[in-house]
Amino acid sequence: MIIANVATYPGRYGNRRRSIQSIATQVDVLNICLNEYSEVPDDLRDISNANYYFPENNLKDVGKFAFEVSENDDVFLCDDDIIYPQNYVSAMLKYSLSFKDQPTILGVHGVIYSDYYDGRKRSGRLVHVFDKALDEGAYMNQLGTGTVFLKGRELPSYEEMRSSAGFVDIRLAKISFEKNINLYCIPREAEWLKEIQNDSSIYLTVTSNLPIDALKEVQSFGGLAKLPNLLE
Repeated sequence: MIIANVATYPGRYGNRRRSIQSIATQVDVLNICLNEYSEVPDDLRDISNANYYFPENNLKDVGKFAFEVSENDDVFLCDDDIIYPQNYVSAMLKYSLSFKDQPTILGVHGVIYSDYYDGRKRSGRLVHVFDKALDEGAYMNQLGTGTVFLKGRELPSYEEMRSSAGFVDIRLAKISFEKNINLYCIPREAEWLKEIQNDSSIYLTVTSNLPIDALKEVQSFGGLAKLPNLLE
């Protein structure tokens, strides 16, 4: 089964419909975590393949990991402020066929950290932003969880992710590294995925003030020296 997981909250009302519709039409089931809601908002009521979840507490971006899947399911982790092209799912599935011999999670937004990254800008990291072109695919230390495709068996459990609100990209990268699952950013043209501009951004809030626990996690998997050695 092809499944997509997304989390949203009231602050995205009015902007998210185009995003969520763009992925809903490409999957069998769309799991939507409705943070801070007690009923389905009117802009999301007509999505026929949606499965809605109302958490007791605001799970923020961890809500993408609050759904159970089967190990062979094809799972897409999405954001509510990205418009996905109509060939997004088919292209990712096709590209995944190149990685049969080694568990690999695919993404469109990726980060490579320097071997000496300490949280400061000058300590260095290379970011391949999802709406920019990438001529050749490359292995990454970290992928943005709004642009991720993985098998159900590669999806971390909610228990593994629950303490990572605001830095789920980092936690996913850490867990994947520990399980010897590679992360790969696929090649694409510019604007293949498009961003919907919003006033609020979890990503900007967290990366401008990275918690010490999150920084320690980055240092456990980040750096050129920890990328897959393709010469082995």
